[in-house]
Amino acid sequence: MSFWGTFTGETVQNKVNEYTEVYGEVLLGLHRDLQRQQDVLQEHQRRLDAYNQRIQKLEATSADALASQVGELGKLLNQSHTQFATQQRQIEQLRLRCVLSYVFAVLVGVVVWLLK
Repeated sequence: MSFWGTFTGETVQNKVNEYTEVYGEVLLGLHRDLQRQQDVLQEHQRRLDAYNQRIQKLEATSADALASQVGELGKLLNQSHTQFATQQRQIEQLRLRCVLSYVFAVLVGVVVWLLK
């Protein structure tokens, strides 16, 4: 770190750029994770819809003959619903982490700028 770089703010600018790049990559990674989680949630929702349609078709036919299949589908639906709720909680946690990371990155940039 040279005196000239400190005097002109080049050193601070380099640090801000470094932190911006690092936390930018972190935020992009979190964004990609959120997108993947959303895709998983959509797939679970599609499955839930398919199971609901299947259950409705089974209920329309002989309820006595198909009672065991409806029970199995109900279990699958419950499992999918549980997985869906878990994925939804994970997405909310990732969103919170993303926001906190962004705020932290901005705060670090401001602190570095103030310390120049």
